[in-house]
Amino acid sequence: MKNTDKKKFKENFAIESSILELVNKFFWKSKIGPIGALVMPISFMLIYKIMSYLNGHENIYIFTSGLSSYLTLSIVPIAIITLPQIIVELKNSILLRKISISRVSALNFSCLLIGYIIIAQICSTLITILVYAICLNVDAPKQFRTINWWNMLFAMFATALASLSFGYMCGVFIKKPTLPPLLGFIVLLISATLGGQFVPIHVIAQSEACRIVTLFSPLTYPINLFNNVCMEKPPLSEFTQKLMEEGYNQDIINKLLVPITEQYNNLDPGANIFDIYRPAKIFKFDSSAFIRSNASNKIRFFSTIVVYPTWQKVLNLVMPFALSIIFFVWPLKKFNWTSR
Repeated sequence: MKNTDKKKFKENFAIESSILELVNKFFWKSKIGPIGALVMPISFMLIYKIMSYLNGHENIYIFTSGLSSYLTLSIVPIAIITLPQIIVELKNSILLRKISISRVSALNFSCLLIGYIIIAQICSTLITILVYAICLNVDAPKQFRTINWWNMLFAMFATALASLSFGYMCGVFIKKPTLPPLLGFIVLLISATLGGQFVPIHVIAQSEACRIVTLFSPLTYPINLFNNVCMEKPPLSEFTQKLMEEGYNQDIINKLLVPITEQYNNLDPGANIFDIYRPAKIFKFDSSAFIRSNASNKIRFFSTIVVYPTWQKVLNLVMPFALSIIFFVWPLKKFNWTSR
């Protein structure tokens, strides 16, 4: 390497290091996003953990059913609250203007900033998964084996990408530093609600109006991926426990346990996000069918609610990447080094 090349490399490295130090300073200055990415998922875990101990016994399914919410809340806040706030704060302080004088391109600056935020998202997610495993305690290995990690990693990547692109767009076009936290929380709450993380997912699934509204929420698509991956059948004990609570004795339940178990084993929730021909479903136990049943007939004990039909599973896979291209390319062309 020539001396001029070495000198240029050292200068570029020094400039990029200075930019990362500046980003790090403003990252911790923006407390809402980093704190929210840790406090919110852990708070939800504690709430679900308390709920799992209702009736004097631990129902682990209640806790594990919140996994999609925990992971979403560990990834999204940093991207749609902290990222735009850093950009707006830097523009208002004219520090970006000084960076531009050093001949750093908007693309290079954006890559450094987004790279830093990605690392923060990874750290936040790992902490969330660790706390999740601690809360599961001895059940953690068994529960982790039931998760399709390739699907889960894809959902994480799609969520991180979509939220980063949306946050980047907000940072480029917003001028007031007070707006990113407000807008970020609004978008997060709306997307998570429409995605069924705050409202029971079967309520969303049964409303065609809600399905249409979700098409206009850019972050709902990757959140749907998380929900889809985490969809699982409630344990069979949930159904038998329900029958006992309704007054059926154990002898009657045992009589029909074989046909109930056969139907239960054949239930497919369609949790594989890449299997677009198999709709994602949730199942409800039909107590009225149980009343009419006997061991020899073929009455269905479980009713089905389609949460994500084929067309929606396709959109959930495609739209995070299509929207991310728009949200990255368009703001990059309009990037301004100062808000003044």
